[in-house]
Amino acid sequence: MNSQPTVLIADDEPEVLNVVKRFLTRKGYDMVTAANGAEALGKSKVQKPDIILLDINMPEMDGMTVCRKLREDPLTRLTPIVFVSARGKTDDKVSGLNIGADDYITKPFELEELQARIDVL
Repeated sequence: MNSQPTVLIADDEPEVLNVVKRFLTRKGYDMVTAANGAEALGKSKVQKPDIILLDINMPEMDGMTVCRKLREDPLTRLTPIVFVSARGKTDDKVSGLNIGADDYITKPFELEELQARIDVL
């Protein structure tokens, strides 16, 4: 069995996916990526990640909808979710947390801060 935590990151910006994937892989995480919300939802059921990082503004299905669906599914309802979004208004953060996210970090962000937030979940 794999002892490294698996992180699923869903973001429609390839640069964000690549930078976060490289950084967290170097830190010992196994990484799964998704380029849109629908792909993230599907991969979360197959890969069963230990934590999910979700952008909000994504094609096919936005991050808020993905979060709600993950929380409704017994298989993923307890998986920690962190929104990673350019939406930085207080209302956006509160909405994300109220819909079921465990944390919310705004872009741009420092990779070390993202890792610290992941580590406490």
